[in-house]
Amino acid sequence: RYFSAEPTIGSMSFSRRAHEFGVVLSRAIGPRLSIGTTTKYFDYNTEMVGEEDSSGFAADAGMIFRMTPSITAGVAGYNLIAADSSQYPRAVGVGLALRPTPNLGLTADGVWNLDVSSEQKTGRYGSGIEYFYRASSGQAGFPIRIGGVYDNSESAKWITGGIGYTNPKMGFDIGARKRVDGDDELLVIAGLRLFGGQK
Repeated sequence: RYFSAEPTIGSMSFSRRAHEFGVVLSRAIGPRLSIGTTTKYFDYNTEMVGEEDSSGFAADAGMIFRMTPSITAGVAGYNLIAADSSQYPRAVGVGLALRPTPNLGLTADGVWNLDVSSEQKTGRYGSGIEYFYRASSGQAGFPIRIGGVYDNSESAKWITGGIGYTNPKMGFDIGARKRVDGDDELLVIAGLRLFGGQK
């Protein structure tokens, strides 16, 4: 993952950039429970006042529980093992996904920073909807997503959206997040997944 930004404060421009490289491993334990981990190396460089360059290794862990065929819950811990960096704080997240029909999905989630003091506000909350348009063959499809995010620590709001393509061998997604409460901020992310082990 690569991230780059050039914020402007007054008449002065600054830059931030971050590289991440890692591996994600997961395992199903029965038909209802899956566990997974992410191990990554990060390198963060910044010119912003009050921020410091940092680099090192970090590890996440998570669990997904399929409560019913249409209701799934998950929990994840972020940077549980990590170098000391304010850009990679320890955090916990929970999520709930509902799929009332095979093509329609609804989600809601929240993330809380565990490294902030008790006087600071934390919590980022999101929700969204996905419609999965299936090709005539039934083996491929196009997920279409739209949602919103609210960050309690910044009192900030974003609208999100994305589109993708998936088949039994691979999946490609591109998504965007746009801040809508005054600040000019746009984040675009693309992802490629390869599926193996299928007969």
